[in-house]
Amino acid sequence: LATPEEIKEIGRILDGEGASVHVHLPTDGDCETATGRRALLDRVRRAIDRAAPLAPHSFVLHADFPSLRGSGREPSPEQTRATAALLQDVAACLPAPEMLAVENLEGFSPAFWDRWLDGAPFSRCLDIGHIWKDGGNPAPVLDAWLPRVRVIHLHGLRPRHGAPHTLHAATAPSQGTEGHTAGVAPAETTSHVSAKKETENKIRADAGMPGQAKTLGQAPTGERNSSSVACDPGLRVHGHAAASTEMLRNDNKEKPSPARNEVSSPGAVLLRHFGPQPRDHTSLGLMPAPLIDAVLHPLWRHGFAGALNLEVFHWEDFAASHAVIMESYARYQDNGEA
Repeated sequence: LATPEEIKEIGRILDGEGASVHVHLPTDGDCETATGRRALLDRVRRAIDRAAPLAPHSFVLHADFPSLRGSGREPSPEQTRATAALLQDVAACLPAPEMLAVENLEGFSPAFWDRWLDGAPFSRCLDIGHIWKDGGNPAPVLDAWLPRVRVIHLHGLRPRHGAPHTLHAATAPSQGTEGHTAGVAPAETTSHVSAKKETENKIRADAGMPGQAKTLGQAPTGERNSSSVACDPGLRVHGHAAASTEMLRNDNKEKPSPARNEVSSPGAVLLRHFGPQPRDHTSLGLMPAPLIDAVLHPLWRHGFAGALNLEVFHWEDFAASHAVIMESYARYQDNGEA
């Protein structure tokens, strides 16, 4: 966990940027056994207490059952009852129960957690990348869950053994001033962006997603806005590094537009693009445009006011993913929906 001194410094930065955080709670422990649940609750309580000075927007929790992952089996009645009690205990540590967002995990049906969330005051964390990795379609899940979704995790996939296409360097689009990218790059942008060091040092954490409401609908009074990607419709995007990065894109020429059945039946498309068991938590750059639009356009259409977290771990993946989001928003505008 971050030390109290580190928490204080993080708070100083957040105050200076006018931003906030959401906390991904520890994953040590699981919900399968009493020992696992005790370990998880202990670590979660410590993390909540440590992060309290930051007034986080949300706390994301893995309610995991490792031995059930990928099996299609259900938890036992005892596991179901004990996990319900665990969620209640975690929520009791928070200012409001809706600040607890339970995340869907790969290897499980998204409906696996309905038994604990239906009728409960907790929120959902929708991990779109987990559903993609399992070969599923997150669009209907998003449609069903959206009123309860407080946090969205968005990340792309890559084949486990190299990229599927020949790549070459190209110039990244420069940022426009009306909430979209000027000179929008093709949707085949890959997950690698070569950013100049001086730009990387200056990058701010307040990259904006156009069309997202600035006020978080589920946030308690006085809570900071989320720093993940929150902004007003048409807000200028703070992608400071985009104009000075070099992006890699697909070398194929005049590729036809992907068929719309990529949205309704993405499993075969994902397998064709990425093969079995692709790497996740990478940039959105290789994701087919229809799959990106199927999850982003409804967010703009319905005025999603939660936190959108680009769950990637390298600056290059962040910049490439941000460019893909801007391209999707340009298509959203072209469709007359903005």
